[in-house]
Amino acid sequence: MGAIDGLNILAVNAGSSTLKFALWVGTDPVARGKVAFARNAHEPTKITVVDQNGATLREEELTSSAHDVAVDWLANWIVSRGGRLDAVAHRIVHGGQRFCAPTFLDDANLAELRALSPLAPLHQSNNLDLVDAFRHRFPEVPSIGCFDTAFHRTLPAIEYSYALPRYLRDSGIRRFGFHGLSYQFIAQRVAEARGTVEGRIVACHLGSGVSMCGMLDGVSRATTMGFTPLEGLPMGTRSGTIDPGAVIFMQTELRLSPERIADTLYRESGLLGLSGVSSGFQDLFISDDPAASFAIDHFCYRASRELASLASAIGGIDAVVFTGGAGERSSELRSRILDRLTWLGVLLDREANESHHERISDTKSAVEVYVVPTDEESVLAAQATALLIATPRTE
Repeated sequence: MGAIDGLNILAVNAGSSTLKFALWVGTDPVARGKVAFARNAHEPTKITVVDQNGATLREEELTSSAHDVAVDWLANWIVSRGGRLDAVAHRIVHGGQRFCAPTFLDDANLAELRALSPLAPLHQSNNLDLVDAFRHRFPEVPSIGCFDTAFHRTLPAIEYSYALPRYLRDSGIRRFGFHGLSYQFIAQRVAEARGTVEGRIVACHLGSGVSMCGMLDGVSRATTMGFTPLEGLPMGTRSGTIDPGAVIFMQTELRLSPERIADTLYRESGLLGLSGVSSGFQDLFISDDPAASFAIDHFCYRASRELASLASAIGGIDAVVFTGGAGERSSELRSRILDRLTWLGVLLDREANESHHERISDTKSAVEVYVVPTDEESVLAAQATALLIATPRTE
C-alpha cells in the first residue's frame, strides 16, 4: 500500500505530542521518522529518521518544540537528499459531514476544517497547524487532507444516529467515528492474512486514544467513537462515554464552566483520572498503587463489553484484531480483555500472545485473533497518490 512510480509523497501524521512521517518514493517508504515534541522545559524535542530496514539515518535534538521548526528540519533534510515532493499528505482527524475523501487543502477548505476544531480539540488544530507550516515551506507542493472520519461513512443510519430531535440531527450532530486511516490499513492487512476480505471482524485500536470498529467484509458498520473522539471507551486522559446528565450536573450544580468541563473530560479523565498515577498502560501495569490496578480492571471490563457489543452489531465475530501502541505491545492487556470473552469461543495461544506473533489465537479457537501494527502513513501515501492520478495536470 503506497505511492506509485514517479510520485514522491511525504505522509505527515500529527498527534497531540508527536509527529510521525514517512517519505514514499515510488512504491517504497524510503524513510520514516518521528518527532517527539517536548512536554516541558526539561525535555528536548527529538527527531529520529530511519530507513526502510529500520537503520537510523538521522537523530537529533531540536531547539524548539514549535511545529515550524520541525517542518524546517524536515524540509532541509529532504533537500539534502536531493529529493523533490509531489505532495504532502496530512492526516486530518475530523472531516465533518463534507470531507469524506482525500481532498486538496486550499484556504477555503482549511477554514472549514478549522471550524471543526472544537469537535477534536486534542488533534484538529495540531493537524492543521502542520498543514499551514508545510504550505508555507513548500508553497508549490499540493497539500492533501486524508480524514479519519472518512472510513466510517459506510455506517448505517441506525448506527450513526443519536436519539435527538430532528432539528439537532439536521444540524450535523451524528456519530462519525475515528481512527479510520488505521482501520483502513487493518482491513487490508487482515484480509491478506486470512485470504479473504469476507468476514465479521472487530478491530481494537488501543493507544492513548482508544476505539473499536466492527467491520463486515472490510467495511465499517459500527464503531465506539461518535460525534467527537471523546465518546466510547475510557482512554489515556479522555473519559469516554459518561451520562450526559453528569455533564449538565457539572455545569448547573458544580458551576463548572464549559471550558473547565471540556478540559476535565479531555485531559484529566480516563486512565489518568481513575488512577491518579498515569495515563499510560505501561506505567499502570508496573505500579503497586491499588488505584492503578483498578484503572486497568475498569478498562478491560469496558473493552470486553464493547467488543461483545460490536460483535452483536455485525451479526457475530470471525476475528479480533489488536493494533495501536498498547494493542500491539501489551500481551497482558490483550489477554485480560479476551479472557472475559471465552463464551464467544475466543481461545488464546498464550505463548504466541507473549511473543507478539501476528496470529495469537489457539488452533481450537472459534475466533481468530491477530496483532497487526498499524501503518497510517502508508494509507496517507496511497490516498494522496490516488487523488493525484485522478486529477488532470495543468501545465
